[in-house]
Amino acid sequence: MEENFTKGKIGLDIWCWHLIHDWCIWIDMDPTSKADIVCDISKWLPVGDSLFEKIYCHNIIEHTKDIFFIFSEIRRVSKDWAVVEIIVPHYSSRYARWDLTHIRPFSYDSFTCYGWQLSWFIVRDVKLIYINANSRFLKYVLRTIFFIPYLLSLYMPRFFERFLCYLFWGIDYIKIIMIVKK
Repeated sequence: MEENFTKGKIGLDIWCWHLIHDWCIWIDMDPTSKADIVCDISKWLPVGDSLFEKIYCHNIIEHTKDIFFIFSEIRRVSKDWAVVEIIVPHYSSRYARWDLTHIRPFSYDSFTCYGWQLSWFIVRDVKLIYINANSRFLKYVLRTIFFIPYLLSLYMPRFFERFLCYLFWGIDYIKIIMIVKK
């Protein structure tokens, strides 16, 4: 049954309801959602081993207690050299604090400091996502006003986090792209 369910699906979408693709299996915890699989991902991912080439995990890691178990499950269901895209709220963002179910904050170095625990992932890219504005005009105005801090957040993210992130608001999320190696 699982082979028929995953046939033609090369991606796994963990609770990213806004990114639904035809080539992805959607997993969610909400039983009222239209997800392909409803489960609690903090316990296990109910799919076979080495199935997926791309995994989206947006705004879910901050809700889990055992982050290393989640990563081990992501590794288990990923093919070798699969791409994993994770988005979490930045610790200075209002999104990190307004949701009471968030267990931990994240910084630029959160996914690179664990060394041996995450040695089966290659961190390819970490970006600070600046200003989550809905309109193009607002993004343009804010980026014009905060142009220098914006450049610092792109090219000197550790410096920006340490000294400027609370002075020049606007970092909402951290986007991490990792490659699974088995």
